[in-house]
Amino acid sequence: EFRRVLFRSITIATPLTLEGISAPPLPSPTIVGPAAGIGENESVISVATHGSQGPVNIRGFAINDPLCAGGHRVNGIHYVSTSGDVTGTVIEGFGNPSCGGTGIIVENDDAWPVSVLLANNVLGGLAPIGTAIDLSSGPSSSRIDAEVRDNIVTDANLALNTSTSGNGVWAHGNSFQSYPAQQETVRVNDAAVIDHNEISVTNNDGEDADPAIAVYGNGAEITGNTI
Repeated sequence: EFRRVLFRSITIATPLTLEGISAPPLPSPTIVGPAAGIGENESVISVATHGSQGPVNIRGFAINDPLCAGGHRVNGIHYVSTSGDVTGTVIEGFGNPSCGGTGIIVENDDAWPVSVLLANNVLGGLAPIGTAIDLSSGPSSSRIDAEVRDNIVTDANLALNTSTSGNGVWAHGNSFQSYPAQQETVRVNDAAVIDHNEISVTNNDGEDADPAIAVYGNGAEITGNTI
């Protein structure tokens, strides 16, 4: 049992469930990086089983800004060609100007499909240039099936970004807030379904406002959202 862990970074290459157990009045276990920071393009938790061994699930942690050592992208949780779920996790502080990272990033560049659930997470402190959730697949043979639901995103430059080659991304029941808005709050492409989310945009430009939802590609369905 632990409540606060300092580390360089964690790499998971085998199926498992990493679960932080809260024992009130103690908070959920918190993961933080070292004072010296972590390097460019590194992640606090990296997950890469490459699909052949089963899912990796991460639940019930708080992941704080690890600081970055001279880089411009530091990620909270990074899944590479791995299925699984990230639920009940708090991720904060990956948007500061020296990092510009992502809270949760899922990518697949392999031939087998990846299925992920991102639910009931809280992502904040991602302004001015951080992205909360990023989903991407590589060649047309790769696929991500993702359900993104009941997450709360605050202070993000970009709350949700998908680039998934016509794959299935379903985002519903989320609260997405972008501030300060420097681009779209939600950016999706082919075949995404974006329904019944609450999307809040704060524009401090004074001139042109970026859209709450932008769709690039064909076949997306946008319905029942409150903006």
